[in-house]
Amino acid sequence: MIEQLEAKANPLYEKEGWNPLLWAACNGNEDIVRALIKRNACAPYLNQKSGGGDEDNKDEADADEDFDPFVKPKDARKYGKYTPLHWASYKGFYKVVWILLKEKMSPLDIDMYGNTAVH
Repeated sequence: MIEQLEAKANPLYEKEGWNPLLWAACNGNEDIVRALIKRNACAPYLNQKSGGGDEDNKDEADADEDFDPFVKPKDARKYGKYTPLHWASYKGFYKVVWILLKEKMSPLDIDMYGNTAVH
């Protein structure tokens, strides 16, 4: 797979809810996780906000001030999604967890059930 990435494959490609970074984290492949991070595959998972519902009507400055990452959103099914950090921690791939945390992936992001990666 690393050879395919070097051949300019799209690291953000997604099919049926899966992308290369999710797959690599779920399977504990540290080398592929690192190669994908170098190609900015973690960008969709950085700076996520698990919004509380009313933020859609506010301008960005007000939303940033009011945002509290420790408050679960009203509808986790709407705001939550599985992240590579969720999968790596669920499967017990602690080296991959550390790699993703070093890349500033938030352990506070929630899945569709309102659970964090630490849960």
